[in-house]
Amino acid sequence: MLLVGYDSVSTFSGLFSKTVGKTPSEFLHNNKERKIEIQARPLSFVPKCYAFMHGWTENSNYEEVKS
Repeated sequence: MLLVGYDSVSTFSGLFSKTVGKTPSEFLHNNKERKIEIQARPLSFVPKCYAFMHGWTENSNYEEVKS
C-alpha cells in the first residue's frame, strides 16, 4: 500500500472499492479463483479464432499442441 502512495488502509480500500467495484480482498479472491480456472481449462480463456488458427481445439491435449 505504501508503494502506491497511500498511508492509510481505509483510504486505499475506499478508493479501490470505488474504482474497481470490489474490495481489495474480494478482488484478490476472485483473481486466485480465475488463476485456478485458467490452469484447469486454459483453452476456454483463448479466443476461439486464435485457437483455431494455431490448431488448438477443445478436444486436443493442450500440452501436445502448445509451442
